[in-house]
Amino acid sequence: MQPPPRKVRLTQELKHTQAEQMSQLQIKHQTECDLLEDLRTFSQKRAAVERDYAQALQKLANQYLKREWPESVAEKQADHRNMFCVWRAYLEGTVQATQFRLGACDNYKVQVVDPAKTARLQKEQQLRKCIEQLTVIQAELQDSVKELTKSRKKYQEAETMAQAVREKTELETKYSQPEGPVPPRWTLESSEGSKICHVTTKVWQHCRN
Repeated sequence: MQPPPRKVRLTQELKHTQAEQMSQLQIKHQTECDLLEDLRTFSQKRAAVERDYAQALQKLANQYLKREWPESVAEKQADHRNMFCVWRAYLEGTVQATQFRLGACDNYKVQVVDPAKTARLQKEQQLRKCIEQLTVIQAELQDSVKELTKSRKKYQEAETMAQAVREKTELETKYSQPEGPVPPRWTLESSEGSKICHVTTKVWQHCRN
């Protein structure tokens, strides 16, 4: 047979439950803060990589654009049938694309990195307030449970004492009663009067004789 489960005090069980609640709250908060931090650092590093790539690509494209071009290419407008025109248009489009990419890097900081950092700081501040409020509520609940436990103990003690007094009273009442029926008072008085009259009559007769 398995031994009976150990009886756990209500206050101890309450403290254990409250500790689990606090731990779950902190784990949830830490998980969300880690996610925000990962989002911030990833966006920050990606922006740095994108910026380095855009700057290097822009520098490379500008190097080829600065080369000497045939006079026919410089004088004529873009002609897709001319190989040099197509090449120059491609380089100019590359420079333009790198400028857009550099602007996107700035948007990463404005739209992702900074808001993620602000949200994480707000969550940390919110957690501190929640922990303070939860600590106060848990302390009040512990005090209420302690008072309830004391009141319950006093009630059980009073109930036990009342039960003992009731049982004692019932026993005393049971053993204090006589075994036979008790004759009425007027019957006892009449019997004693008859005995006195009988004795008085005998004495009177003896004196007459």
